[in-house]
Amino acid sequence: MRTGLIAAVFLLGLSAHAQRPAISPDLSPEAASAAFEDTVINVCLAAVSGGQRAGQAGGGRLAASSDVETARQLGAAPGDTVWEAVSARGVVAVKESDGRCTVSVYGPRAQPVMSALSQKLVAAGFERLASPAQGMRQSLQRATGGRRVQATISGSEPGMPGHQSRFPVITATLFVVP
Repeated sequence: MRTGLIAAVFLLGLSAHAQRPAISPDLSPEAASAAFEDTVINVCLAAVSGGQRAGQAGGGRLAASSDVETARQLGAAPGDTVWEAVSARGVVAVKESDGRCTVSVYGPRAQPVMSALSQKLVAAGFERLASPAQGMRQSLQRATGGRRVQATISGSEPGMPGHQSRFPVITATLFVVP
């Protein structure tokens, strides 16, 4: 009996440190992708281009997050603001700091999401920047209203070197280029 209790406590401890599921049961990979693209374009791009905070530009699309695990996964520093996309809580998150806005999604396949977002940014006036090895990283830039905004999109799939998640992860960072 005592051995069973110790084993149960040990297993509970392991599950507390286990990675959370990527896609909630109510959110498809397509819906996660759509929420990611919407957050990048209609929240972060609007905020960075307009010199605003994401919460101001978000129009109700974001909710402040106090989840320590979300902040840790985003690599948030103590002064950074962490948000979650209301339409994809737990799957699409935003880290914001001093003119830099980073959106992350995990779950959907990286390459198709990266390509779709890149095409939408090009349609919004961005130009692709030359890079020696495009692969799972793309950089784009546009000038608007005297500001040059750069977007960097990166992705990884399970099994890639340096990738520790069991799910694909895509991150887009937008910032003003000095």
